[in-house]
Amino acid sequence: MGESRDHTPTGQAHAGRPPVVPIELFFDLVFVFVLSQITHVIQDDLTARGLLRGLAYLLLLWSVWVAFAWVGNAHRADDLDDGGTPRRLILIVAMALLIALGLVLPEVPEGLALPAAVIYCALFLLYVTDYLLTARRDRDLRRAILRMTAIQAVLPAATLVLALASPAPWAPEVLLAALVIAYAAPWATRARDWQFSPEHADERFSLLMLIVLGESLLSIGYGAAEEPFGWQTVAAICLGVLIVASLWWQYFDIVAHQGAAYLEGIPNDRRVTMARIIYSYLHILLVVGVMLLSVGLHAASQSPGSPLPYPQSLMLPAGIALYLTTLALLRFIMRGRVLWPLPVAAVLSLLVVPISQRAPALVAEAACTAILVVLVASREAYKRRGVIQPIH
Repeated sequence: MGESRDHTPTGQAHAGRPPVVPIELFFDLVFVFVLSQITHVIQDDLTARGLLRGLAYLLLLWSVWVAFAWVGNAHRADDLDDGGTPRRLILIVAMALLIALGLVLPEVPEGLALPAAVIYCALFLLYVTDYLLTARRDRDLRRAILRMTAIQAVLPAATLVLALASPAPWAPEVLLAALVIAYAAPWATRARDWQFSPEHADERFSLLMLIVLGESLLSIGYGAAEEPFGWQTVAAICLGVLIVASLWWQYFDIVAHQGAAYLEGIPNDRRVTMARIIYSYLHILLVVGVMLLSVGLHAASQSPGSPLPYPQSLMLPAGIALYLTTLALLRFIMRGRVLWPLPVAAVLSLLVVPISQRAPALVAEAACTAILVVLVASREAYKRRGVIQPIH
């Protein structure tokens, strides 16, 4: 996933390469629609089993999106001199299949496991075809792709086996093992066999997070639309927007547009390793945090005057805490030191859990908002005094 192959000096891979192209953003919008369906899966089954099922679906979908993202990182999808036309068609077909998969996944327990598995396998084959198309003139890259996808094939194979064997009591264990193997597959390849553009990856993942955070705002609106409109609903909407905006502020101040500067300043082989960690693995934790937050915000805007029920009362603060903790880890990787206000704010967010179970949802939202607003305001104050120097 997203590796580097260049024999030029560090930081010169894909010099001058244009950033994210429109069809990639088009693909990302479809992907986020599918993520919203996974959020509905969790909302409809607010149990530990429902949460684990939703997270498993998310990991399946992330494996598809991040694979296509790294193909686009290696070669522009709209480069007509480098297979752009067939690659555009591949992405268009993949978008259609992603929409279909998003509609089918919530119905898997009701007997649609086989259609979901077939669609996922088709997406996997499209990804492999897309990558091989970009590597048709590069034997080393082609070998690396075949080596990696041969291992990753365990995941679509497992989904088919589980769908045909349904109901299978050992399904969770098999799916978990297949996910671990598929996510570890890139480490079985050589770093020097891959192509990687830090600038493209930085912009692509930043745009994805922008869309994911924007989608979480829809959860607030959907929740508010289910209840009679009143001043409490208006307050819940305002607080929810402030929470999401604060998370947006933190990401685009601490992480966005900074990964490229960090990666270009380290040796090639280490740059490959860190790109995998930063983009393929840690960004999924940010997405999970936003999804959990969305479930909590939906419930809060739906019943702002009542305490949140147990699952939602945990998800709202936990989503914020996971998001802030991941940002702190990303910042530590890039700068080599801990930005302590982030983990402190994460711990304070978890302390809101007992409040959300006893006080009205508005109070819980207000507490979370206060923590995040203080976090943003303090950082901005330090920046104005020159204490904090952002990476650019």
